[in-house]
Amino acid sequence: MTYYAFSICCHYALMLKLQFKDNRRQPFWVMENAFSIGSDRENNLVLEDPSVEGVHAHFVSQGDSFLIKASGESAQVKVNGERAGSNHLLCGDLITIGDVELQVVDPLDNTASASAPYWSFIADSSWLSGQEFPLQALPGTSVTLGRSSQCDIVFAGTHLSRQHASILVGRDSLTISDMDSANGTFVNGKRVQEASLKPGDQVRLDVYTFRVFGPGIDLPASSTTARFAAVTDKDIEQALAKSRKSWKTRPTSPGNREEPKETTQSKVFVWVSAAVILTLFGTALFMVLGS
Repeated sequence: MTYYAFSICCHYALMLKLQFKDNRRQPFWVMENAFSIGSDRENNLVLEDPSVEGVHAHFVSQGDSFLIKASGESAQVKVNGERAGSNHLLCGDLITIGDVELQVVDPLDNTASASAPYWSFIADSSWLSGQEFPLQALPGTSVTLGRSSQCDIVFAGTHLSRQHASILVGRDSLTISDMDSANGTFVNGKRVQEASLKPGDQVRLDVYTFRVFGPGIDLPASSTTARFAAVTDKDIEQALAKSRKSWKTRPTSPGNREEPKETTQSKVFVWVSAAVILTLFGTALFMVLGS
């Protein structure tokens, strides 16, 4: 039997699609090099369940696939009913974290259509991370993105322009056009006014980044992928460090920019300037009152 190693080989990252067995939430994507799961609020995926520990497990990218590793001896993680150590994941696997069940989903299911190809943006940054945004349009029509309620896809927040970009949908590619946004549209790290997109490309709208999912995306078939691998805590730490990002944006994106650090010299300059101004003001006031 031939399985699909559950990874999508994009230009920059792997992607893993999961859904809750009981459908308590929408399917979600794992795109970080190390993705933590647990009951603590700091985890990438928070599971509020008494059977789930604070940091229960990690998904870790390795080679062209993801694996899952329990965070400790007491953390109960199973793959297809058997206790997991460091298991590579294949499409169709059932993951049990405490009492919570997650199914590894084939991302190509329900995407084929005779009338329109399936295209979507998958967020891999900020609070949107893991969410999928289908570009529901027929070939030859456009989808607009921005924070205005008039856009086809709306992202709440102050980081985007009201109408930031438009996507012209095609059968084999997309065309993205910047709509004179304040902070720009970027494709694979390069600012663009207009550019063609293909599956696997990275799109950034100010601080929000997305991967393009669409027809022809590469799913490496594998029947020999090792089901187990040796992954240490050090490997997870290195993956976590690799996943961390530091955005530098224009002042119109508060909270997502690096502020200049105030030095001792700058503090002294401010105090001296204030003293000089107060002295001059006092002198001028004395002369006025004295006259």
